[in-house]
Parts: sequence; structure tokens; C-alpha cells
Amino acid sequence: MTQSEPEPKKRKTALPDHSKAAHVKWLPKRVHTSSVVPRHPLGVKPSGNRLLASHDSNYPDKSQRRGFWTLMASNEQLMTRILHFIDSPLDLMKLGHTSRMMYAYTWNEELWRQLYMHKAAKSVESHYPLGIKEWKGSWRRTLLGIERDQEALIQVKENQICSDLLYRPYQCSQIDYSEICREIIEDERVYHDHPEAYAKHNSLKGHVVRIPEEKMTLENFETNFTDLPFIITNLNRSRWPSWSMESLLERFSNVQFRQESVRWPLSFYCEYSLDNCDESPLYLFDCNSDAMKELVNELTVPDCFKKDLFTVFDENDILCRPDHTWLIMGPKNSGSTFHKDPNFTSAWNTAISGRKLWIMLPPDIKPPGIGTDKTESEVTAPVGIAEWTLSGFMQDALNLTKSDQCLVGITYPGECMHVPAGWWHSVINLDNSIAMTGNFIPEPKLPHVLDFVKNKNNQISGFHSLDVKKSLINICKRMNQNTERYQRFQDYIREAKDDNEDCGEIAFVPMPIYDMFLELLEQSEQFNSIDLNNVVDVLTTIEKKNRPAKVRESKTWNQLVSQNGFSFGFSEDD
Repeated sequence: MTQSEPEPKKRKTALPDHSKAAHVKWLPKRVHTSSVVPRHPLGVKPSGNRLLASHDSNYPDKSQRRGFWTLMASNEQLMTRILHFIDSPLDLMKLGHTSRMMYAYTWNEELWRQLYMHKAAKSVESHYPLGIKEWKGSWRRTLLGIERDQEALIQVKENQICSDLLYRPYQCSQIDYSEICREIIEDERVYHDHPEAYAKHNSLKGHVVRIPEEKMTLENFETNFTDLPFIITNLNRSRWPSWSMESLLERFSNVQFRQESVRWPLSFYCEYSLDNCDESPLYLFDCNSDAMKELVNELTVPDCFKKDLFTVFDENDILCRPDHTWLIMGPKNSGSTFHKDPNFTSAWNTAISGRKLWIMLPPDIKPPGIGTDKTESEVTAPVGIAEWTLSGFMQDALNLTKSDQCLVGITYPGECMHVPAGWWHSVINLDNSIAMTGNFIPEPKLPHVLDFVKNKNNQISGFHSLDVKKSLINICKRMNQNTERYQRFQDYIREAKDDNEDCGEIAFVPMPIYDMFLELLEQSEQFNSIDLNNVVDVLTTIEKKNRPAKVRESKTWNQLVSQNGFSFGFSEDD
């Protein structure tokens, strides 16, 4: 258990007076995670309370604690595995009614969420998964079709269940980022309200810089900013669409949108957004709905991001570009764990409503608490955003702001974040939010993208086999047939199957995306000013830089190990 800490002293922040802005010190921010521990609705306690159990007069004596369920609860991982085999909501409810302990274990929201997802994946309902048309405020109540006041909420006895497995997800679902990140939020609020004061005195260490849209020309962007995060601002509120949850509901209430692994009508998702108790709330991330066909035309991308070399995959008879523009909606506390955007693309992200907290690190600085292999083909985020924060990893990341190895920023409605290619970033919605985002390739990053699609072919995503095959057939019609590249395309056309699997799921025939990209650029009239010979020279330099260093062999060592009878001095007796 964690005791509540004294109320911190009120921090001094910059005032509108420009003369005072120079005295503001942008030091690593503190996250306030040592707050009062919330009470679990069933009385479940953190594992640390088990130390107090033997001294608690209300705790059952030893003979009572040797029952079957107590034995099972002593191995929580085994208990969880057993519960996941139950695929009937009614059976899971009945099992929970066998004892107070089982009620607590079967009340866990994550258990019911996974049960819903598993059944929804098999549902034949075309519009409402499982035929469920009303969200009841929790996964358990929704699956059982019961109202909030019909839920038993059976209480466990004092310190009877002390389990982080049960308590921690509930604690994470109650996280308040407005309180935890209050120092960051306050500094960003002042910077948002008075950007000229901070820009004038260059006192922005550790924070993403804000730049007025009229100053971020294409030339300025390509010359100075393709490798740096920045936030585009525009005081003209009519610059961006004025979408809100209410206005989108009026237009698209019955339209299905993608929310991670499920598709719901927008009306259902909005009910979920306004009333859920998830540790990691579902995020609406949609690019193919009927609504997107309208919405994408209502937003004008900033001029500095309009030159996009990936458009060659989506022109005329070439229609194989990966999905690249998404509508994003999420309730407060939702967001994304650390990731890099696909195919080494850059991205813009415009906040339409709600504030977004960004934590960003350069490509070569791995975020604290995140695991990867050497090639970053496998990225492991072992915990969600909330637990990552409460476990201290957010503070570890913020400590890197003093050396600009980590940047933080908040996009307010009407602001647009630039995410450079290869940068790690995590996003937390401080409010119910709506945003639009898009991936693109600026010209200065072309050699790096070519390096990615050439040397990390197994990490390419979003290209689909049948689309690529059809596009290559059309490309070959305009090619010289006496080239090695043409033959490689013909080999793929001949060997590829006539399905439309994502390239990330195909192992038998690697897609020739690198050669395809170069060929399309050579054929493109839009980008004919690009010196591809120079681009390939830069690519060669990048490849040499990334090539593992050769290990110099030691002649002395080779002579030593080649001698008969050489050993390290250990025998079997040792």
C-alpha cells in the first residue's frame, strides 16, 4: 500500500510578461504516481497487504485457508489459465457464484473483455457483434445483459484476497493523467498560451517546439525539420474541421468503424467511450469506413506535408499503397504504447478535439520498459500505458529530457504534430479526443525508406499480394523487358498467389517493394526532378554505416587454438 504524499507546493510558471519567460527552467518533469490507492469495488487489496493478514483478527484461521479455491488462488497464473477456457458468459457467472473468492476472480474486466473479443471474432452478425446492441458500462454487464444496479458486487472479507493480478488492472483503470502529469500539462498550457515568449528566449529544453503554419514552408521543412518533431499552430480555428462526437454521431451513427480487433457502429462505440472501466480503453483507428471517404476530403493537409513520395503506389493503374490516413477517436486515458510508424514513414497528426500528450524519443534511444531484438522486428511492450506510468517508466523517460533524448508535448485542438520517421512515440489522450493522422515520405527521407524496404523486407507492412501483383503487371507493360528488374517482377507475378494477404503474413515469396518503388519513381512525372543516382549513392552510404563491423582475427589466438592439447586449464575433475 502507498501512503498519500503531502500536497506539493504550487510551481511557478511563466507569465505573459516576456521578461519573465527567460527565467523559466525546463527541467525534467516529475510524474506524481504516489497518490492514494483507490479502493477496489469488491474489497480486493494489493499483494503487499498479505503481510498484514496473519495479524488481522478478521482473517480466517489456518484450517479455513486450506480449501480448494485458496489453493488455486495461491497460483494465480494457473487460475487465470483455467478461467480463460470458459467460453460461456453464463457459465463464467455461475462459477463466480460458488464463492466470494471465485466471484472476485471472475469479476475481472479483462477476462470478460477477452471473452467478448473471442466470441465476436466468430460472430456472424454483420453489424452488431454477438447481436449485442447496447453497452452496459462494463464488459461483464454487457455480456450478461444486466444493468448496473443489478450487479451483486459481492464483497470479500478484510484482507481475504490480496492480489496484484486482480487489483492492479483496476488501479490502472482509475489512473488520472491530469493529476499524474500536472507539471507537464501546466508547462505546456503556458507554452500553448504564450508561445512567443518561450520561442524568443529559446527556453524549450525537453519540449516539442511549436511553429506557426505560415513559417513551416515546404523548403523550411525539407531543409531543417524532417528529422525533428514539431507542432504546427494556426490561430484560425476554421483552418481545421470542427468535428465533435455529437456532430459525427449525427452524420454516421450507424456506420461501422474499426476499433482495434472489433467493428462497431459509431453509436455503440460512443456509448463505450463515455462509460467504461478498462485499463486500456479501445481506440477507434479507422481508415476504410464509408465515413472516412467523406471525412478525408474535409481536412486539408499542411503544405509542408503534401509532397509525399509514397503516392507513386497510388496513381493511375498502380493501386497498392498501404493504408495511410486514419480517423482516430479515443476516450480519456486511451492511447498507444510506444511504437514506430510503419515502413519508416513520417506522420502528421492533427488534433480536432481533446488534448493529446506525446512522449517521443529518437530512433536510437529505446524507451524505458520497452523490449526489442537487434533489428527491432519484434517490439515488446509488456504492460499498458497506465502500468508503464505507475511502474516508474514514464519518469525514467522524462529524466532523459535534460539531454533532449526525450521530448514531451501536448497537442491542443487545432494543432498538428509532426512525427519524424523512425521516432519512438507514445500518445495519451488527456480528454475524449478526435484526430486525423496520415503517413507520408518527404524527399529527404527517401534513401532511408529505400534502406528499410531493401534491407528489412520482413518488416514491411500494409502491402497486399494481389494488389502488388496486379500493379506489377501494369508496371511491366511500360518497362524494358531486357532488364534484371523486369525479370524479378515476372518471377514474382508467376509465383505469387491470387489472394490478398498482407506482406507481413507472407513468407514464401518476398514482395519486390524496393525494386518496385525505384521503378515507379523512375516512371513518375510528378517526381522527375529527383536525382535517383544521388539517392542510391546516399543509400549505399547508409548501408555501409549500418553494416556490422568486421571482427579482426587475432593471429596469435589462431596459432594458440590450433596447437594440439590446448585447453583453458579445466579438467573433468575440476
